[in-house]
Amino acid sequence: MCLFAVFLLYRRITAIGRLSKLLWVVVMGTIGWIIFAGLTHFDSSRAFDFPPGAFTLSTGFFHGLGSAMLIATYDYWGYYNVCFLGDEVEDPGRNIPRALLLSILLVAGLYIVMNLSILAVVPWREMNGAGGAGSGLYVVSLFMQRIYGSWAAKLVTGLVMWTAFASVFSLMLGYSRVPYAAALDGNYFRVFARVHPKHRFPSVSLISLGGWLRCSVFCGSPM
Repeated sequence: MCLFAVFLLYRRITAIGRLSKLLWVVVMGTIGWIIFAGLTHFDSSRAFDFPPGAFTLSTGFFHGLGSAMLIATYDYWGYYNVCFLGDEVEDPGRNIPRALLLSILLVAGLYIVMNLSILAVVPWREMNGAGGAGSGLYVVSLFMQRIYGSWAAKLVTGLVMWTAFASVFSLMLGYSRVPYAAALDGNYFRVFARVHPKHRFPSVSLISLGGWLRCSVFCGSPM
């Protein structure tokens, strides 16, 4: 998948923009389907069923809060990705701040609504044990199976994989510009400042990043 992402990114930025829109449409469609399914089968008694002492300020509370914040931070990961593409963004002084603020607000809204939608269908106790049950069904798959059946669970699993790939695609696009920008400023190896002779994107930086990611995946190195 890393090499396939490099293949897709190895082209001019206008073509990448069209690919990004395609990935985005499917991602938003998946989120929209999950929210629609949850809201049309909403059970408030499940959605707001908290364990005893859930809001008591204790060691368990802060451990749980910290664990949840780690996941939430990952969900926000990439909101700043547009900053890496400043030289390739039209009217960056206007569009970059807008992209940052809108993505933060959009992710916050979707995060809250989507989690409530799922909790309103699958009780949190059942969800908590789904990952370790060995059934191969995890939160969203279990959620869709509960509402529509096994076909929906399989379909949404594929859509979640598409979403994960879209995340890799987007982050590789942004991070491939970091060594390139550093090399242009004289703070990194000059070879990384090379661009494709025709399509004018940082080809050496992109290929190097893809190769490193591939080695990291196969060698089990921390990302």
